[in-house]
Amino acid sequence: MDDTALQLFIRQKIDAQEASDVFFTWQDSESIPDGLHFFKRVIRLQQQFAQSKILSIHF
Repeated sequence: MDDTALQLFIRQKIDAQEASDVFFTWQDSESIPDGLHFFKRVIRLQQQFAQSKILSIHF
């Protein structure tokens, strides 16, 4: 997934939640090329857009 699409998905999911808790579940990294790099990007973007919400991230 390119950075623009990933950023849009994360931002929309966080913005759509009215509750303070936002849950993310991501697919196992073994099936994603360069999985560790992808998940590092995910965490960085989620922290960037979290605002005051509490994120629960599962891999």
